[in-house]
Amino acid sequence: MRKFILLFAFSTFIIGVVVINNNTLSGSRVRGMSGRGNINEEVLSDIDIEGAPEGSENGIIHPSPTMKPFPDLVTVSPSKPVSTPADVSDVDKFIYPDAGILGKSVNGIELRSYGDPGPVTDWYKDKIKEKGMSVTSFVTTSANGNILNKLSGASGNEEVNIEIKRDAGEEFTQIKISLEH
Repeated sequence: MRKFILLFAFSTFIIGVVVINNNTLSGSRVRGMSGRGNINEEVLSDIDIEGAPEGSENGIIHPSPTMKPFPDLVTVSPSKPVSTPADVSDVDKFIYPDAGILGKSVNGIELRSYGDPGPVTDWYKDKIKEKGMSVTSFVTTSANGNILNKLSGASGNEEVNIEIKRDAGEEFTQIKISLEH
């Protein structure tokens, strides 16, 4: 059985080599008028044709690729206003002093500070007013040592949402900020 499998694999390899070589050779030949076989084949590699056009190789002109223009671009306008993410530099303006950055995206940032949640919250209230926004929402929750403060500010087409959180027994305050234009 092993001999049969080995013989089959070897013959398949040989057939593949012959087919590849045949295709390579037929690429340099001219097929007959029917285009279906090797009728009237003639090897052109050794023929020198006089009067062949300049740029041709043995009288064969190789076409050059032509560039096709791109289709016209279509501009689509949304039917309703779409909220666009804020610039990263705008989000950077809301980083609490001495806070470490845990994560950052185009329209949001997550920070960690060892500052007490009260002064952190006051700093963000002042920051919202400094940016010319009005504090539209301010919620303070404190239960069993868990503190959760939420601030929202808005002005024109810009809106900021800030969450300040410290769990009981934790040494750090988590700050999450999202900003949209």
